[in-house]
Amino acid sequence: MKHHHATSAGEVPFTPEEEAEFAAMAAQAVIDKAAKDALAPKIAAIESYNNALAQLEDEYPQKERDTWPQQVTEARAYLADAEALTPLIDAMLTTKPNTTKAVLVDKIITNYTAHSELVGAALGAMQEAVRPIGS
Repeated sequence: MKHHHATSAGEVPFTPEEEAEFAAMAAQAVIDKAAKDALAPKIAAIESYNNALAQLEDEYPQKERDTWPQQVTEARAYLADAEALTPLIDAMLTTKPNTTKAVLVDKIITNYTAHSELVGAALGAMQEAVRPIGS
């Protein structure tokens, strides 16, 4: 074990190995801060995306969201042909006596579009933020 010798000013000098270790630790701290700073926008974009999805999850139960693809499929079919089979929409209408099929179909398409725009914008921002540089 190497002993430190006090200098005339009472300071204890570092050994070359200790100086190298200290320099490496200081360099790593700079690298860690730069990495953290570089990741901050990526983390913010991921959090924004997760918040957008959480907002939907808070607003609409999973069981309802599970029906969205069928609702949209039926709504599109109805818009293409008013005689198209729409069993889910028809069943929904049985509990909405003051709502017409056309109004419900319009609401389904409007909500689907709004949902797609919200998730799409958040997803695009998140993908752009986490995309490797130069890709």
